[in-house]
Amino acid sequence: MFNKQTVRDLEVGNKIILERVDYNVPFAVDGEISDDYRIIASLPTIEYLVGKGAKVILCAHLGRPEGEVDPKFSLEPVFVRLQALLKEKNIPCSFVDAVVGEKVQAAVNDLEFGQVLLLQNLRFEAGEEKNSKEFAEDLVRDTGAEIFVQDGFGVCHRKSATTEAVTHILPAYAGFLVEKEVTGLLEIVGEPKEPFIAILGGAKVSDKVPILKKIINKADKIFIGGAMANAFLKFNGYEIGLSK
Repeated sequence: MFNKQTVRDLEVGNKIILERVDYNVPFAVDGEISDDYRIIASLPTIEYLVGKGAKVILCAHLGRPEGEVDPKFSLEPVFVRLQALLKEKNIPCSFVDAVVGEKVQAAVNDLEFGQVLLLQNLRFEAGEEKNSKEFAEDLVRDTGAEIFVQDGFGVCHRKSATTEAVTHILPAYAGFLVEKEVTGLLEIVGEPKEPFIAILGGAKVSDKVPILKKIINKADKIFIGGAMANAFLKFNGYEIGLSK
């Protein structure tokens, strides 16, 4: 059972909400988004908050720009897809090519209640991955945020400014995606239905080891895929590399 406060517990009307989402989406070689699942998964919380009359300021990261502005990691292509999806729901959405500063302040001032604003890549600012309190304070100040909503389930395990530091500044609530994912995981580690087959993917084994430890004695079968599978293959003596 999910035991944290969610957006359902909020008095949302005429509030400015800073919402963390996970828009670290994959891109094809032609520069187009190859899988927009993470964007689509964020829509229920956004739609709920907007429907209650809030200004919703979305913040997210893309890739590893290492605290430097790098155009290839711009969130603008993500914005284009998000805007199209929200247009279908009659929700206006805009983008600002900044994370903090006067550009952000102006964009928030231009935003009306019931509308959405997406900030530029959080990781263009070094303070994000450093879990900087100062950066979190700047973000809250420049957005005018009154409430923080965490709906980026894929980043909740990280100790970053928009997953940890900001929660010491603003009252924090979970979005619907975080609630859904945590509830599902609790069911799995509690009393999973049989047969229980787990499929894990991704790039980093270190992030998945705690999950594996939790389920290894409960799952009937575990399938490892994605780049993470290479580590297991290499350990078992297989030569990993590109074919010539």
